[in-house]
Amino acid sequence: MKCLQDDQKVKTVEDLIRISSNAGPLACENNRPNHHNCKTKAKELLKRISDAWNPNKESPQRHTLWHTPRRIEKHGKADLTKTSVLYNPDTRAKHDLLSGIRIFGEIPGHKSKKRDQYQPEKPPARINHVPIPSLCQVIVNTDGSATNNGWENAKGGIGVWYDDGSRRNIALKIETHHDKPPSNSRAELSAILETLRRNEVDDLVIQSDSLTSLNAICKDSLKYEDQAWNGVQNSDLLKVY
Repeated sequence: MKCLQDDQKVKTVEDLIRISSNAGPLACENNRPNHHNCKTKAKELLKRISDAWNPNKESPQRHTLWHTPRRIEKHGKADLTKTSVLYNPDTRAKHDLLSGIRIFGEIPGHKSKKRDQYQPEKPPARINHVPIPSLCQVIVNTDGSATNNGWENAKGGIGVWYDDGSRRNIALKIETHHDKPPSNSRAELSAILETLRRNEVDDLVIQSDSLTSLNAICKDSLKYEDQAWNGVQNSDLLKVY
């Protein structure tokens, strides 16, 4: 502790993080051969900090003011023109920067004297996540395969090709699903679905050598749903789509 205070000049939690994550030797190690390791002591002090205030740990909820997932889902479906919802002070961006923006405004209620009874209330400000079509037709090639297909040691992957050097080209590895190794059919289907998931704005012309996968998505998905997906191969992928 004395070494941390005198030699390392530790005063804040940030200083403790700096000392504990330092890969090189500390200056005090040569000056005090019998001292306690400063890194070990810094890590010990960081562990004493509760999860709610420890910057190294991202707890699901720092305090009781943030809304629970159930309340967030309920408020997300609420019609703000007819009811009011409790403000959620959690401004962490879940998926994109827009999710952390809060918009405040004044909407006169039904008892307000300022509201014109013959004019409808303005809808509350919402972020529109609906993709805007680009009206461009794009040809994309997809493929998927698995080595040692049908065996327990099978390994699979998918590839999506737009053009040479395109940033939208995709190359991914297929993971094992419910102890079932990857297969050629699952890889082919995953390549097409991954293309559709990542590109929702272009008019895609997908070129694939798997007619079974194309028919399963474009023609047979409704039929599979009517039969409750019984006996349908790779139904977990088609359900998500």
